Amino acid sequence: MKNYFLISFVSICFVNQIFGQNPIQITEPFHAYTKEKYRYNNVDSTALKYGLDNYKTINCNYNKKGKTSYSIDQVFFDKYGRLQQVIKYDDTMKQLITQQQIVIYNNQHLATSEFYQYGTSGYKTISSYNDSNRLLQRSVFNLKNKLNYVTNYSYNELGLLTSQTNYNSKLRERYQYEYSYFPNKKLKQSILRQGKKTKVWDYTCDETGELQKKAKDTIKICTQKSYQADGSIVSITTGYTWNGKPYKSIHITDSFSNTLSYKYFEDIKEELIYSILNKYENNKLVHYEYEHYKKANISYQSIIKYDNQGRIISSTQTSYFKKKSTFTSLYEYNNLGFIINKKTLYNNRLIKSQTYHYQYTK
Repeated sequence: MKNYFLISFVSICFVNQIFGQNPIQITEPFHAYTKEKYRYNNVDSTALKYGLDNYKTINCNYNKKGKTSYSIDQVFFDKYGRLQQVIKYDDTMKQLITQQQIVIYNNQHLATSEFYQYGTSGYKTISSYNDSNRLLQRSVFNLKNKLNYVTNYSYNELGLLTSQTNYNSKLRERYQYEYSYFPNKKLKQSILRQGKKTKVWDYTCDETGELQKKAKDTIKICTQKSYQADGSIVSITTGYTWNGKPYKSIHITDSFSNTLSYKYFEDIKEELIYSILNKYENNKLVHYEYEHYKKANISYQSIIKYDNQGRIISSTQTSYFKKKSTFTSLYEYNNLGFIINKKTLYNNRLIKSQTYHYQYTK
């Protein structure tokens, strides 16, 4: 049986390597069906709708010499469409588990989740949640079950985070963040307490919205808004970084509250640090562009393209550190909108191909 699967995996990788020379044109509709989604959302309506029991991703990695290595990711759901387990295998021939996540429910509520990273740098993370699926505690252990650190979280009656407290392996407090809010739920103040030191982010301004004189250990943050005739809003925020540099951001949104552009500057000279540019069609995001700068020169760029339903088609990341390096990911989907193939290229050379296989309960 193991030999059969090996032949299948090698064949899949070989076919993808051939087709990787001419990237597939993506035309079918899809939804953002990625593993990253399940780290934050433990209930998947699509899995429930189609009775998805699990899906397996076969990963094929190609080096410059043409050698191929294999790995598997597998995601399981329960009958309610909720994430139940994620397993990563290091090689399709050996099928040794390298990572594992287990999610446990109490009736209809998320109760705990356990994450395991095996190997020389292995660790275990256990997270617990309240009835509203909000994180209450996260504890990190080594694989010998010795505590590394633990973080507790608390919330107010509106479900807004009010404190985050971190303890070391001996359960001695390392630091604590405290948060307060305006009646409209917007953040009013953040306080960091670390030993004898206290630092404050203060989002209050005077009535004109002017930035007040910088107070010791307090970072004043103020925002002024101007409303344009076309319904767009220009928000200019000023404040100070931890090392005392003044900063400024310019955020432009359209009449639907969609971000059109965002620029972040630092220092008195207002040096541009990074920018974001979005494009929309029929109020759907079709293009996202992020650029990071160093001494007025672009150092990194990320471009994501979406279909007319606002879902990812391709993703390209380019680094300009020392020499230009570009990673591009391309996707193909089935008629249900599930990813079936993903290809990653480095400077136009195929380095990884992934195929997705789904099993249904109905």
